[in-house]
Amino acid sequence: MNRRGSILIIVTGLSTILLVLSVTFLALMRGDSEESILMVRDSQARIMLASALEYLQETSRLGWRSTAAGASPLGDGSRGYECYGWTDVRDGSIGPRGPRIDNPADVNNGRLPVPTWWSASWPAYPHDDVIDPQKDPQNAYTYSPSAQLPGAGSRRWPCPGSAMRGDMYVMRTAPYAVRATKVYNPVTADPADDPSVVIDAAYNTGNRDAHRQQSNALMTTAWKPYLDQCRLVDGVGMLDPQPVNDTWTEFRLGDRRPRGDSTNLGWFRVYRELPSDHDANADPWFDHVALQGHGVFIIACGAGASMGYRFWSTTDPGFSRDLEPVTAQESGVFPDEDMFRQIRGNERILWYRAEWTAMQGGGANAVEHYSEAGDHGLDFSGLFATNGAVRGSSGWVDDSREKLPVSNTVASFFGAIKWIQRLEKDPQTW
Repeated sequence: MNRRGSILIIVTGLSTILLVLSVTFLALMRGDSEESILMVRDSQARIMLASALEYLQETSRLGWRSTAAGASPLGDGSRGYECYGWTDVRDGSIGPRGPRIDNPADVNNGRLPVPTWWSASWPAYPHDDVIDPQKDPQNAYTYSPSAQLPGAGSRRWPCPGSAMRGDMYVMRTAPYAVRATKVYNPVTADPADDPSVVIDAAYNTGNRDAHRQQSNALMTTAWKPYLDQCRLVDGVGMLDPQPVNDTWTEFRLGDRRPRGDSTNLGWFRVYRELPSDHDANADPWFDHVALQGHGVFIIACGAGASMGYRFWSTTDPGFSRDLEPVTAQESGVFPDEDMFRQIRGNERILWYRAEWTAMQGGGANAVEHYSEAGDHGLDFSGLFATNGAVRGSSGWVDDSREKLPVSNTVASFFGAIKWIQRLEKDPQTW
């Protein structure tokens, strides 16, 4: 009996040790899993930084189209089909602004158009000739936010002092999606074809008319199956690259519904700084370097399921319609406040500051628009319009100094990112 009791005690002890080891192992595994989740979220947030920077580059020139009816080079009645940067490369004003031909009422006076995103209820847009009656493109950097911008609470993106929200997910079919197939051959080969019939022998350079007659005869016989493929009768056609959708409407619109496995993973927010945010007065706390232009942004990169909503309701601390035109509560996406708060608490958020520039190179605080030689600005030598047509001009006109217009056909591309600054803590305004 004593031996049996000893064995039972030994077995119980060993079982207890195994249990402790198992619990310890599971705790370590859970800790490793949580650390992995944090690492994955950190990586997702950093990926959102790349997405936000690409958004800033692309929308500096594209994406600000107006649906107003009227003549358009595109032929679809839309205006503002191309812009010239967050800081307009033509005169240094607040962008993005469209081409000069988008202002037909005043095109002969050389004035650039008001941006399509500038609301009619806002104060008058600070034109370059309002800031400087001589319309000197080197004097268009400064403006009064209190007098020439809409008041706090009524600013909307991309107005300085406002923010946008970007919920990142993969669409089922992106607009204008093309197939990934490279070197696609739209005409299939049939081994049963007789090359002597299909291939029209060697090209007879000495008798092109006879060759043409022979080719025309084959058009309705041997070549017809292949031509039908090229003409979309029963094939993919000759378009290169190949569109995913078959009709223009489907190709242009795509299918914007998100793929289920790509939702609730990442988002970004972009705040466009006011001049007072970078005037080197230490307010806010990161403002220690005076910066020119209108292309300085604060980027919040998030990994989580909040879709970029920052405030649950208008009563949240720091809320402003400039930062959140529609709150999480108003969106109707989240069932209740507790779930939204829990989601926000589990997210990984990184903050950055970046500056867009039209320069492809150059030093700090260089003039970042087309300007005269000698002031380190963008060189426009060779870019002048040669036909003198107002329709083709995008520069400025000053009768007293007879400055030549810059050609509107010269693209500003998408600019570059001059610098990126990692912010160590919450910048409060984002």
